[in-house]
This record gives sequence, C-alpha cells and structure tokens, in this order.
Amino acid sequence: MIALEKRYPRASFSKKLTSMCKKLDEASERLVEYKDFWGGTQSPLVIISSLWVVGSYARGAPECGDLDVVMELSSRGGGEPLTSRIGKAFFGALPLVRYYSGTPDKNTSGVAFPDAVLIWSGDSHDWKGAINSICIDPSAGRAARETDCIPLRDEQLRTYEDELLTVAGLLNEGRLESEFVAFDSAMLSPLPEEDVDETEQRRFAGLGKKSRDLLPALVRLMRRHEPLGEWSYKDVTTLHCGGSRIRLGRPELDVGCFDKSPAIRQLALIPHHSARGPNGAWLLRRGPAHPDVVAIANRSAFLSTTDGIPDLVGASGKYWGSVRILELDVSEENAKKRLAVWQEPDDEPSEVVEIKGRDLLGLICCVDVIEVGDQHFAVSWAGGSYLEQENAALSEIIAALPASRASMD
Repeated sequence: MIALEKRYPRASFSKKLTSMCKKLDEASERLVEYKDFWGGTQSPLVIISSLWVVGSYARGAPECGDLDVVMELSSRGGGEPLTSRIGKAFFGALPLVRYYSGTPDKNTSGVAFPDAVLIWSGDSHDWKGAINSICIDPSAGRAARETDCIPLRDEQLRTYEDELLTVAGLLNEGRLESEFVAFDSAMLSPLPEEDVDETEQRRFAGLGKKSRDLLPALVRLMRRHEPLGEWSYKDVTTLHCGGSRIRLGRPELDVGCFDKSPAIRQLALIPHHSARGPNGAWLLRRGPAHPDVVAIANRSAFLSTTDGIPDLVGASGKYWGSVRILELDVSEENAKKRLAVWQEPDDEPSEVVEIKGRDLLGLICCVDVIEVGDQHFAVSWAGGSYLEQENAALSEIIAALPASRASMD
C-alpha cells in the first residue's frame, strides 16, 4: 500500500530544512497562540532547543514522501500547543513536513528513530554541514513500521493516542481484516445522470463539495459490495449502505463499531482526495479471529430465496419507512412449511437453502430485524423502533442460531 503514496525529490525537502534552520537562527523562542480544550486562548512561550531529521530523508533516500523532524522543546506560561501549530508558528506553512516533539528515543510519534540526524542545536551548531553530511543512498527507503498494514497515512485519519498501533495489532492478530480499493480515474469518472436513482441523490444532497467529488467512486464501490443495500444518511461525514458504514473526509478510526452494532458488516474509511494520496477506500471487516466470526463459523439457518436473493418481509416502521425482516428457521422442514403458507401459485418459484458462517453474518448485518423461530432481534435503529426494544448484541443473535449440520456430523 505504501507504493500508492506519492514521493518527491530529496532536493525539495533539503530546501525546506534549510529554511527551517535559518528561521531557528533568527528566533528559537516564540509566543505560540492556540485554543485550549475549553475554548480559551493561550499564548505560551515555546523554546526549541534541538531539531533532528528522521525517516527516509535521514537515511539518504533520493525520494521521500515527506520530511519528518523531531523538535526538543519546552513551553512556559501555558500548556503545550500541538506540534503542527508550533511548526506553523516557527516555520510558516510547509507542506509535507511532519513535526514530532521530544527526542529521537521518545517522542510524540510513539516510535524511536535510531537513524536520527541532529541538524540544529543552538546558534553554534553547523546545520549546513549536518545537512550535507547525510550521504545519498539509492537503496534507502521507508523503514518498516508496525503500522505498515494500515494503507492510509495517519494525517488522513482522525486518530487519538495509540489508535493506529492498536488497530495494527488487531489486523496482525486476525481480529480485523482489511482491503484497500484505489480510486483511479475510471472509478472517479462522472456517473451518467440516469445511473443515479432519486434515493441516492436525496441521500447525497447534504454532503460538502470534497465529499461529492468522491460520489462516483463511492456509488460504484457500494454497488459492488452492497448490491442489495439501502442508503441512509447520518451526517455530512457519515453514510450507511446496507451493512457498510461509510466515513468521509478525515474519518475516525472507530473500529469499536463492530462490537457495538450487529448492523455493521464493514467500515469504509474514505479520505478526501489529496495530491499525495493514497486515494481510495480502506475497508475494514471482522477478521477470522474475531469472536463473532469464530462463534458463527459452525452456526447455520434455513431461509427461502428467489433467484438466489433472500426473501425479506417488509413492514411499515413506526418512525422509519420500510423495515426489513429476515426470517430464519432452525430446520429445513420448518422453512419449507413457512414457504408453503405464504407462497402464491403465481409467484416466482422460491427454494429453501441453508446458509452458514460468514455468509449468514453478512445477511444479519444488512436487515433491520432477525426472526429465529419465535425469537425476534432488533439489528438496526429502525428495527429497534419497530419491535420497541433495544438492539440486540450480535452474540445474542448468534447464540439463537442452531449448529450447522456439518459441525454435528
């Protein structure tokens, strides 16, 4: 995934680093104004005592994705502003520069940088010589990191503390699995006007321009992953389609949604388009080691289908339009009896099939109410309103399902 990130000539970052050192020579102490957590204004005196360059630039890479620097600093007369705010106050707006506070061994990036090169440390330090001392190494590149399984840059996501490391751990353990779908020119090309139905148009009306620019790719993506999904709109950054929760802009990494809602099969994180990239959708799902996937692996149920599509019961919701109910039977015999009761002679022929494991999980996530025998479970908000009960946990629904015939043999 890292290959999708655009890289730039080393010389462009050398110019930025030179500019930064010149500004530190002029003033290594500045008042930095910022808004604190309570909305008040603070203006502490920030003092930068040392600056290291780290990452691929420090290793001599001919091309780099960005310039990573570590600043040893102190703050007097107030709290400590964000490093991005400090960087802008000292050095102006420098695109593709990432700032960390601390030292190479312990800093706000959360990782140590053994390849750090000290560039600036007071007026007496020869920063020009320090920059020139780094030998260009054509074989040098981006160092492997624990978070390399995450296809998006951390600047594209709204994360807190060590969330990236936590999600990387879940991916490596198999509790989560992910897929990255790149948005190329074909995916982003405008959709024919007649190819977008009225429901989709209404759901997208409140989105901002940058989010609307992603709509052709978003619609194409969901038609592939949620062919039977219905759209719903939560706010200007969040949409739902079938069992997919879609977060746009600078999305939060809210993987906890899989433990909170049985209605979510997939989390699609789609940052706004950027020149640097990567540009596309990061899709996260429960992995093979996720407790829900393990629990449902040997569970099954019977249901009727028409032309391979599950037959759903539609009901009129109390506060919502249509409520989709999936009727599951614990035995093939019961499912055939149910089908014989409601099927009319002129209806298209239906058949009873057994569905199990992850296929069953995918169906559960895409409806509002699950009926298993005489038990009813609310999956979505609409389902909870219809049944006038709290949404069920996915583990409750799975526990109500019978063991598959293969697991009993």
